[in-house]
Amino acid sequence: LARRLLGRQVALVAALLAAVNPYLVWYSHLARAYSLYLVLTLASLVLGDCVLRSAYCVSRRGGARSWQSLARWSAYVGVSVLSLYTHYFAFLFLVGQNLAFLLLLLMSRTTSRAARTTQYAVRSTRPWLAAQATIALLIAPWLLLAGPMLLGHEKPWLTYTPPAMALWHTLRAFSLGVDVRGPLVVPLTVLFALMLGVGIATTWRWRPPALIVLGAYLFTPLVIVLLGSLIRPIFLERYLIGVVPAFLVLVTAGVQRIAYCVMRRSAIRTTQYAVRTLVAFLFWTVLTALLLVSAFLAPPFGADIFDWRGVARALESRVGADDVVIQNYPDPAFAYYYRAPAERTVLPARVPVPRQETAEALRSLLREHDRVWLLPNRNPAWDGEGFVQAWLDRRAELVADEWVAGHRLLAYRAPSEPRPEIPHRLDWQLGDVARLAGYRLDVEQVAAGDSFELTLFWEPLRATDVAYTVFVHLWDGQTIWGQKDGEPANGTWPTTDWYPGDLIIDTREVPVKPETPPGEYQVIAGLYRWETGERLPVFDAKGRPRGDYVPLVELHVGH
Repeated sequence: LARRLLGRQVALVAALLAAVNPYLVWYSHLARAYSLYLVLTLASLVLGDCVLRSAYCVSRRGGARSWQSLARWSAYVGVSVLSLYTHYFAFLFLVGQNLAFLLLLLMSRTTSRAARTTQYAVRSTRPWLAAQATIALLIAPWLLLAGPMLLGHEKPWLTYTPPAMALWHTLRAFSLGVDVRGPLVVPLTVLFALMLGVGIATTWRWRPPALIVLGAYLFTPLVIVLLGSLIRPIFLERYLIGVVPAFLVLVTAGVQRIAYCVMRRSAIRTTQYAVRTLVAFLFWTVLTALLLVSAFLAPPFGADIFDWRGVARALESRVGADDVVIQNYPDPAFAYYYRAPAERTVLPARVPVPRQETAEALRSLLREHDRVWLLPNRNPAWDGEGFVQAWLDRRAELVADEWVAGHRLLAYRAPSEPRPEIPHRLDWQLGDVARLAGYRLDVEQVAAGDSFELTLFWEPLRATDVAYTVFVHLWDGQTIWGQKDGEPANGTWPTTDWYPGDLIIDTREVPVKPETPPGEYQVIAGLYRWETGERLPVFDAKGRPRGDYVPLVELHVGH
């Protein structure tokens, strides 16, 4: 790209800079599509320039070499379509290409002596439009399928970033890397911005068509993303990784121009490209070497890169064929490396987290497998609240907790202790939320001013988003003489964390008023909404309504 637009010397230095750019090095470590996305968008631009030049040559030669031209157009269309299937933001680079084509077309008609590059656009209008139509036709099936999801999908970790801050983050990342810190970050970023400005000015002065191509390639995606973020948060530096080549080419042009001006004012009286290239080469070598060393040695480097190969190898030596491994986040890199004999699954299976479905799946895994291995990952885009780990921590027995290859690894098994016996069994249903399966009360009488301990055994019927309050009253049919209200299990097991198959043991100390007259009283219990005081209806074992409380037992109060 740089060789075609600005010459071989700029191309050599820009290629060196791209090879050691800390930002590109960072993402080369990730088993994600960003490197491929960068290559395909860059190839699309290079092939776009190539087909425009070939069309110009064919038109001058009267149709010669048409088959070669057709092959180039086909390659351009194919690479462009692949880039769109790799990442949705590749569309922005096609917009930039079409903007550059339009500007070159306008330049050819408004200047008296149009450059050859602008003539490429004039002689390629029809093939270019045909190529864009073909690209749109080939990507249309996927857009029809994924369009509704794209319009409604939101990523929790993307928040609004003011345009000025987003521009600064982008410039800093493309210049210095992902997370380089220190007192030199600001001055170095400003230095890169200065060289970028000089490169833009120099290119506009000497090769305006080249600046149109590079500028449209660099600024069109950036401007669209910044403006789009005002409507919906879509900004993330890595989504714009495709503009890095154009950024580096213009910065290199600026460095060479500055080197030329410095040499003119010094004792070195030369304009040889080789000297300027050498100066630029040495400058970038020293600067990028410092940046790479800083990036590799800083603790943040690699923080976003999981050693899935190491995790997979560690699991191979730990899991058995009767175990199961739960991925807490659907990272395809782990699936690529995983070769252990145990079954592998992803939970939660989708977002937003289907809590009851996930709870049932976890209970089934505990029942069917010897051990359940979990790779916890509180990714805000998936299981940010740690639902899977919290469910297992509460209901299963933790048998292993270790760190392997920089990742936490947990192992659980079904509880070895059997469910506790329920001394006094009941069968009362409260709404469609839970069943009161029984209670335990070890006393038959209590003194006024004293208290008694009561244990309730709840069996959830379904998941609920309402945090119900449990009430236990001692009353005589009119007056409440003892009361203990609160969330189940002293607030440690709220109803929002109840799922079918659980047994909630809810023990509470119920105080009796000192002025309670001696006599027989009834102990009742139930559930209600704290905000409104509305109680859940109660049904007996045959489904008949029985008011809004469960009558438990008669209790004698004495002195």
